[in-house]
Amino acid sequence: MRSMSARGIRPSPDPFRRPDPFRRPDPFRRTDRDELSASAPTNQTVQYVPSARQSFSRQTRSHSKSSPISFRSVGSIVGAAEFLTILLASIFTGGIYHLITESIIGPVGDFVAVGILVATFYWVFVKAHGFYEPEQILSKDGRILSKEVPLSKLLLIWTGIFAFIALLAFIAKAGSHFSRGAELSFCLLGFPAVATTRLIVVGRIRKLLASGQLAGPQTAIIFEPEEVGDGSVFRNLRSYGYMIVKSIAVSGGGAGGYAEAADELIAYARKVRIDEVLILISWHRRAEIDQVLTRVRRIAAPVHLLADRQVRPFLEHAIHHVGPTLAVELRPVPLSRVDRVLKRSIDIAIASIAPIFLWPLLLIVAVLISLDSPGPILFKQKRIGFDGRAFWIFKFRTMSVLEDDTCVRQAVMKDHRVTRLGRWLRRTSIDELPQLLNVLRGEMSVVGPRPHAEAHDDAFDAAVAHYAWRRNVKPGITGWAQVNGSRGETPDVESVRRRVECDLWYVENWSLWLDMRIMLQTVPTLLGARNAY
Repeated sequence: MRSMSARGIRPSPDPFRRPDPFRRPDPFRRTDRDELSASAPTNQTVQYVPSARQSFSRQTRSHSKSSPISFRSVGSIVGAAEFLTILLASIFTGGIYHLITESIIGPVGDFVAVGILVATFYWVFVKAHGFYEPEQILSKDGRILSKEVPLSKLLLIWTGIFAFIALLAFIAKAGSHFSRGAELSFCLLGFPAVATTRLIVVGRIRKLLASGQLAGPQTAIIFEPEEVGDGSVFRNLRSYGYMIVKSIAVSGGGAGGYAEAADELIAYARKVRIDEVLILISWHRRAEIDQVLTRVRRIAAPVHLLADRQVRPFLEHAIHHVGPTLAVELRPVPLSRVDRVLKRSIDIAIASIAPIFLWPLLLIVAVLISLDSPGPILFKQKRIGFDGRAFWIFKFRTMSVLEDDTCVRQAVMKDHRVTRLGRWLRRTSIDELPQLLNVLRGEMSVVGPRPHAEAHDDAFDAAVAHYAWRRNVKPGITGWAQVNGSRGETPDVESVRRRVECDLWYVENWSLWLDMRIMLQTVPTLLGARNAY
């Protein structure tokens, strides 16, 4: 017997069929109510909402094929991976160290105990800093170790844990039970392993998010179209894993539209689980915001008020308390106290150790300078440094004149003032090595914007906007501008602007990893330099 559908007859719905309570309704299915609300002035549909629905439908279909990972479990995954890495690093470094020194693997139980202790402390402190939050891990700038999760703070946490454990072992007189060499190896090799693990795991999580296998919180949003603009708000939310299952647009025509939007959302929440409610309404509509908030409190989900267009640029900065009042930090210092301590520690270490290895070169250069031309071996000139304060910079003398006046001419190609030896010293930047003394004195850093002569600094400040911002960090022997080709003479304003742009980028994006990168790039940059004379 042929079925009704095969005969072209459409079967009538069963009036006694009960709806499936476990069937998940389509949140974007158009109903009669949607058609009416779309034509109403207080709840209008805008162009970008259909595209958001289509995108969500595609995500839903991809989720049905695979088991998605919860958005909220991102931090737990990263934390577990780092915990396991620390434990394995303790066992591996301890076993290898004893195998090399004593030809035995050593007490594995002690390695496990120390690994669990360090891993627990590390997880607690990283968790306390918020570095396991999904928003921190999935940072908008796309970098895994960035200002949201700076490498310097992770390194400080790591070294602080070992210092604290060493202090505890000293107080408890338990140091003899543990191998100092094994623990030192663990300290030195463990952190690179943890940082590498974070890079790999977070990179994998981002790929899961891009492929739709990362299920974020089911979010509903009540918004004003003028506050959304081109839909970038929706795109940003989806890029962080939020699944927008319901979006209701309201206009500012009357207060009734906001109440109706809230009631519609409440009715929808009775059918579909909502994990989070977002409100994007202009902040000057205080009465409407209170009206919506009063109604949506019936939904068992957190409610967040998003910043409107006027406030959003300010809230991108850090928020602090000035007494009992909240304040936005519009201009933060480039380096925090912790960052300054770390940077200064590295500067002292490099400036103290480098002369030990370089003293033969320094001695030979000093002798050659005295034989090449009459005059002092070292040349000092007044430069502008941190916070606009002047200091005396030290260099090997490369010219036959000692200029330090209100008018200082820059060295140019085939400059007759430069000595024969000076040309080679300037091309290789060996003449800058005495500035290690400036680093030890705290006037300079190994890495930072190059300091300019006092006469040039005033002229550059007048010619280039935001030039003074580069003085918020200590000047350096090498810098981001130098490793990016902006080195040597600055004959026009455009060349100065390019250098300043590099310096400002360095100031705004400083990190311990960036300093290391610049130091590693300095040597090959010097070997291929052609614009220093």
